[in-house]
Amino acid sequence: MTNFAAFYNWQVEHGKHRDFAERTSLSAIALLLETTASPELAYLDLGCGSGSTTEGLYTMGLRWSRYVGVDGSDKAVSCFNCRGLKNATVTLADATELDPFCSSPFDVVLCLFLLQDLKPMQGRALLADVPRVLKPNGKLLLSLTAHPTTSKVLGDDYRPAALAAEGIPPKYTYLWGKPDLRNTLAELGYLQVAAYEKVTDRGLEETYLLLALDSARQTTDRRGSS
Repeated sequence: MTNFAAFYNWQVEHGKHRDFAERTSLSAIALLLETTASPELAYLDLGCGSGSTTEGLYTMGLRWSRYVGVDGSDKAVSCFNCRGLKNATVTLADATELDPFCSSPFDVVLCLFLLQDLKPMQGRALLADVPRVLKPNGKLLLSLTAHPTTSKVLGDDYRPAALAAEGIPPKYTYLWGKPDLRNTLAELGYLQVAAYEKVTDRGLEETYLLLALDSARQTTDRRGSS
């Protein structure tokens, strides 16, 4: 089991995973999806967690023809399944391995606060791979906590002392700097459609981005996945 899976299993076991859903801005996600959302669309949620965000969006009125969640925490997957959300399924798997989903692409890929659990090259590789599972004109909704200026490796055992004292398993944490994120997205051919940003009490920024691919990149990825 990876460190982040053990970390999130602990959160689910101790009822802490609800805190994540409460911090995630469902209204920001719904607002960004407003011009895209349709009951006919298919969604792929990478690092879907326990499904609390999915259920929250459903409660707010978002509908889909197919919603596939992927998560590496078996306890989170069990919680997701217990919600019984219509037309929604979940897979216990590595959310960075997209090969199983290339044959039936999606209109929208959600990547909510997953990048900070990945090492920089893993995160970049995932962003580079997402176009293979997107339909033409598909969108990526990306969210993460970003530093205003500088990317920072917080390490393989990033736990504030108060959390470590509770016996919470360690996990890797990487804080993207906004300039590095912006440059990476541009290099990979992503175009910003809409954005929402909120400054946290630590001076960091919760960043939500709705992204599309430029036509040249889309054509290349369609050929590469055929």
